[in-house]
Amino acid sequence: GIIFFEDGVLQEGDVFRMLPYDIFDGFIKDLQNEIEGNVNRGNILRGWRAAGTRVRVLPPRKEDLTFDISIRPLNPGNINLNALFEQVREEAINFVNQLGPGQPFLPSQLMRQLLNTQPIVSANILVFGAQGACSLLEDRYPSSNRVVFRTNSNLISVTNI
Repeated sequence: GIIFFEDGVLQEGDVFRMLPYDIFDGFIKDLQNEIEGNVNRGNILRGWRAAGTRVRVLPPRKEDLTFDISIRPLNPGNINLNALFEQVREEAINFVNQLGPGQPFLPSQLMRQLLNTQPIVSANILVFGAQGACSLLEDRYPSSNRVVFRTNSNLISVTNI
């Protein structure tokens, strides 16, 4: 719906909150507009939903990935290890954060990406379990098509083999 305010009700800098409603903008709003259509702009927004039905566009649910990367540098004596660790971490973050909703995280693809873009000889994607046991991270599949994997620099550590 549309909310109209009388003149003078809201001043510059006021924040109006609508609880418990979620108001989306950006891609979610654009997609919802595309699905709903607009009879005033039918040549641009035709609409895709059947008459009498409702379609609601929602953002995916985020699931954080935590893992460790163990690498072997190409020339360990001639390289700044801290800078290399940061490059590898950033590459891993970019790889995970580009995954779409419902897309699995396959460590073998991340290892291939790291080997192709970073000056390293080998890489292992590890996870620490109970009592400090360390094992290779297995393929991770989201619990539904509405779940997306994400990570950040606090969830990934990089070490030297």
